[in-house]
Amino acid sequence: MPVKKDDLYGLPVEEFTKARDELAKELRNAGKKEAADEVKALRKPSVSAWAVNQAVRRRPQEAKALVKAGDELRKAQRG
Repeated sequence: MPVKKDDLYGLPVEEFTKARDELAKELRNAGKKEAADEVKALRKPSVSAWAVNQAVRRRPQEAKALVKAGDELRKAQRG
């Protein structure tokens, strides 16, 4: 099954570049030059950004709770 643009950042970080390039090639071959250029311009994430992305993808409820806790802490510090 071909990788979609939104799925690229869900892949293992070491697979990102190859999958991105393959997707861009598929899009270009399908006559979707603008979409291919957009995909090709995507940059491989840093390991830390990749790790955070994986945590959010795998544990969305916990990520939401963490953001909410951060918001509450910020409000408490302002008060």
